[in-house]
Amino acid sequence: MNVSAPKLAVIGDVHGSAGQLSALLARLPAGYEPIFVGDFVDRGPDPVAVLDTLIANRFRAVKGNHDDKLFRALKGNPVQVGGGLAATLERIRSQSAPWRERLMVWLAELPTVLLFPGIAVVHAYWSPTCPPDEHLWGPRFHDKQGKIYRIRWWSVPEYWTPGIQVVFGHYHMPVVTPQAVCVDFGAPEGPLAAYLTDTQAFLIELPRQVALPEPGSAL
Repeated sequence: MNVSAPKLAVIGDVHGSAGQLSALLARLPAGYEPIFVGDFVDRGPDPVAVLDTLIANRFRAVKGNHDDKLFRALKGNPVQVGGGLAATLERIRSQSAPWRERLMVWLAELPTVLLFPGIAVVHAYWSPTCPPDEHLWGPRFHDKQGKIYRIRWWSVPEYWTPGIQVVFGHYHMPVVTPQAVCVDFGAPEGPLAAYLTDTQAFLIELPRQVALPEPGSAL
């Protein structure tokens, strides 16, 4: 254990799962600062409560690609609105005007990377020279037909930064190496994870289960 490492609890993509987030935050050991890797909205049932939690507590966080798309949609920019974003927009637009204004300021000020001694927290990828778009999406390339291929950069030494462990979400893949740790465990359908940077341990909050009806009860 590196005693000089910061005591951070880096929390993966929440995606609107306010119940999982509340339960996970309640379990964090004393002395750890929650840091979020982005993608707070879409998919889950309560993106407004997730956003409320982050804004009210002034938790430090980076922007994810879902958050960036939400911001652009709220500004009136043309974006492709799928089911998850449509549901998020409906909930946000039902909030008061002051709440929406506060959200816009918060989204506009979200950084794409947070740097700590020996650690970079980002949504998808970071290096000292990569463009900000790669912070949100990771390194990608297009073939001649325009199909996008994502690079599993944590497996390619050329993408590593000496002396830095990049802690990220986005990919929903198990990655734990000295160079890279993925904290996206698939919430809300899957677990929500917090990575404790000084001990390199994970806290896991399982998805909420729907209660099954009692045998013989009316459906």
